[in-house]
Amino acid sequence: MGESALRSKLLKRFGVFCRTDLAPLGFRRKGFRAQRDLADLRQVVSLQLDHRLGAERYTANIFWHLLVTPHREASDWGSMDGHWRIGTLADGRDRWFTTFQEATFESQFAEVAQLVVDLGLPLLQRYDSVRAIVDAVDAGDLTRIQAFGPDKGWQRSNLAYCAAYLGDHERALRELTELFEQPTAEARYHGKDLLEQLQRGERPRIQPAIPPRPKRKPRAPRPAASPRRVIVRKKVGGEEP
Repeated sequence: MGESALRSKLLKRFGVFCRTDLAPLGFRRKGFRAQRDLADLRQVVSLQLDHRLGAERYTANIFWHLLVTPHREASDWGSMDGHWRIGTLADGRDRWFTTFQEATFESQFAEVAQLVVDLGLPLLQRYDSVRAIVDAVDAGDLTRIQAFGPDKGWQRSNLAYCAAYLGDHERALRELTELFEQPTAEARYHGKDLLEQLQRGERPRIQPAIPPRPKRKPRAPRPAASPRRVIVRKKVGGEEP
């Protein structure tokens, strides 16, 4: 099965899965991604194809995008702040699902869909707000990598903005101060304004920003209805014909 055929078949099957299992939970689909916007989070379920030459396989990603961070308006879909591959959730392995044989396509997709339902969606449901994520980090249920991404600079920046959003400005100041002690951390440039406000004793209010929704293609106008024909029967000799 060629890559174009695989993409077409996967897209159709993923669309069915989204309608039956994800849409009732508030997700909407565009291509290989389905998302839902919560008060301060964007949660995403996506399929990822392996584009390497000759590699006909795919996997599923589960991730969230924090809507209170400096890069909250970076794109329609947002960044992968907290991210899991579906195999990692299942058994700690980065699992990919092959489609070389037509006979195994449905069974493999059914396995992926079941893993999303059994493991991915409960994870998103458990961590459905910035407050829940920060509390989980403090309790040790989530690591900073799991909650805020693999880069240490972005971990501090993201946590600082989350803390400021939740009203813990002392913690935000502490995280940003330590961030700026790392001269190579790219994320520190995004926290400069917030750090200066906190150093002046200000208590900035951070509002979640919902990235713009992907634009839908305009629907083609409906053809104008043809005028109704009215048949008038004339009386012949005083009688109806």
